[in-house]
Amino acid sequence: GFDGAKELRAKLMETENSGEVEKIIKNYFNSIK
Repeated sequence: GFDGAKELRAKLMETENSGEVEKIIKNYFNSIK
């Protein structure tokens, strides 16, 4: 996978709802630009 994929997957597994998932993904991709 790409850098940080493991950490990203771990965070997604901890989320309770799709809104939280979307927020995490946006934050993640903003941080790697």
